Parts: sequence; C-alpha cells; structure tokens
Amino acid sequence: MAVFLRPEWFTGPDVLFEFTFAVVALLVAVYAFRVFRLTKSRNALSLGAGFLLMSVSYLSLSLMNASAIFSIAAHDGISYGILRGLAILSVLTLYTHVLLYILGLASLSCIALKDKSAKAFLLISLPSIIALLLSPNTLLLFHVLSSFFLVVISFQYWRNYAKKKQGKALMIAIAFFLLLLGRIHFIFSPNHEIFYPIGHALELLSYVLILISLARTHR
Repeated sequence: MAVFLRPEWFTGPDVLFEFTFAVVALLVAVYAFRVFRLTKSRNALSLGAGFLLMSVSYLSLSLMNASAIFSIAAHDGISYGILRGLAILSVLTLYTHVLLYILGLASLSCIALKDKSAKAFLLISLPSIIALLLSPNTLLLFHVLSSFFLVVISFQYWRNYAKKKQGKALMIAIAFFLLLLGRIHFIFSPNHEIFYPIGHALELLSYVLILISLARTHR
C-alpha cells in the first residue's frame, strides 16, 4: 500500500487536523439525527449516517498518525514486539479510515441521487469496498473513488444552490467543492509532500463552512 509523504513540520499538526474533522463531522451527524427524529426525513437520516461514518473514519486516521509519531519518537526505547504491534495497528486503522469514509460518502451520494434505500446504498458502496480490499494500491484507489463520490455530491449541492439562491446552500456547495479539491490533492501526496498539508487545509476550510452553516441553522 502506498503511503503519504508529508513535510516533517506537519507531523503532529496533521493529527490535530484529523481530530478536528472527526469532531465537526460528529456535530453534523448529531444535528442531522435530531432533524430525523423530528421530521422522519430520509435525507436527514442518510446525512447523519454519512457524517457519523466519516467522523469515526477521521478518528481512526488520527489514531493511525498518532501511533506512527509515537513509534518514530520511541523507536530506540521500545521492544520489537511493541513496534510490530503498532505497525499492525497502523494498517488496521488505515483500512478502517478508508472503508468507513467510502461508506460515509456512499450514504451522502444516496441523497444526491435521490434514492435513500438500503439497496441503493449497497449498490453504491459494495463494489467500491471490494475494489479497495483487492487493490494493490488501496490509498490511490481510495482517493480516486472518494473524488468521484465528491464530484457527484458537489454537483447536487451546486444544483440545489442554483434553485434556491440561498447563502446557506452556497456555503454547503462550496464546502463540498473544497472537500473535493482536498481529496484531489491527496492523490498527488505520495509523490509531492506539499500536497499533504494543502489537502488538510482545504478540508479544514470545508468543515469550518459546514460548521458555520450548522450554527446558522440553529439560530
């Protein structure tokens, strides 16, 4: 499996970024589930499920990077067995991140495609999951697949803004477009380390916009 190249100065801050993404995604999920409880809207249920999966995905990624930092920092002071255990944990958390993130995007794609049925979710997600598990380059395929899902989702939110012409709709459309740009940057991060922090910065901007939109909804 290919790995990221990251600038040395970004080792550590990336963990904080990913933990922040997990918290914001969880807040969005909680709000969506509250809306579902009040309205029984299938859109709200799919939105909540999607962001909950993405929240756990980011938490897993944050744990993976934190364990990698610990392994490097304590390399000379811990046994081979512990290092091997941390390496296994790193692989497991990476696959957890990849699979849950794709499932989260699949749930959001069901909203964009206006089909929130379990059958639609399985038809969208299962081929992607199987391909990721069998791929010799899981990370590259993950970024390509997630970029495709985000194109579909972004397009739908831009269509929604074109119809409503509301500031909140525009903010959400821009947020998902920034997520798409961030994912595209990650495609190039194995070869150019600067794309790794750029991808995180774009994701941070997108989640800030989503959080602002959520706060405005509560007014």
